[in-house]
Amino acid sequence: MLYKTIYAIQPYHVGQKGRTSTAMIIPSPIVKEFNINKNTILILRTYQNGKLMIETMRGREQLEKKDMLPVDKGFQASGQQV
Repeated sequence: MLYKTIYAIQPYHVGQKGRTSTAMIIPSPIVKEFNINKNTILILRTYQNGKLMIETMRGREQLEKKDMLPVDKGFQASGQQV
């Protein structure tokens, strides 16, 4: 169980000039607690009050497909590796 519930995370830019994305590091206690790896699907929700919520797909079995936006329909994918 996690003992710390708040982490300060500062996003940073990755990629080439003019073709950057914004990334952030997930602290290792969270990665371990939720068994997150490079194959884990994360859901990012945005709210009008400026809040963001990140959930793992495992926690969202009830998620409706109409709420999801396929990656190819969203932002243009760059040649960056994850």
